[in-house]
Amino acid sequence: MNRLLLLFLLCFLSCSSSTEKNQFDGEDSIQTYAVDCDQVRIYLEEALRTDQGVRNGEIAISMEEVDEANQALFYSIMQCCGADKIIFAGEQATQAAFLITQHAPLEFQLAFVNLFKDWSKEGIISPSTFVLMVDRIRLRQGKTQLYGTQVVTDKSGVSKLSPVDDLEKVRARRDSLYMEPLEDYVARFGVTL
Repeated sequence: MNRLLLLFLLCFLSCSSSTEKNQFDGEDSIQTYAVDCDQVRIYLEEALRTDQGVRNGEIAISMEEVDEANQALFYSIMQCCGADKIIFAGEQATQAAFLITQHAPLEFQLAFVNLFKDWSKEGIISPSTFVLMVDRIRLRQGKTQLYGTQVVTDKSGVSKLSPVDDLEKVRARRDSLYMEPLEDYVARFGVTL
């Protein structure tokens, strides 16, 4: 936890001296703060470590706390430094930016989905990574998945593929992006079709 605290103390060093709330929709807001644009790589590598660490049980902080802090960090970096600074910070930084957004509320995802779409077209992230967000957003909007990337586990521990468009269309879309076959992908989660 000391590393997380240190990371966010470092974030107050540059860009601007005030904090402000930015509304995405309704009551959801992100507190922005000044960041040192020369430290983007360090900030995002630590954000990636905490994002994954809390999800695999290596870090004993609440997932919500980590996600909210990472969202504020990413939004502050975008406000102070811009997307190019993230790209130049390297692959782990862009991966962190994607995962922060992937694990964020729908309004946050919608605010940045076009950035990741562009990054996918430019080869900064793979199209097969980008479609993870596409499917998650569609499910949150009450629609079916297009690529079959989202699996849910119920309270009894049974995993299943979240609702998809048409299985044959899903398979064709996955093939067009050179993604692994749907059956192989869901088998990793203990799901059979």
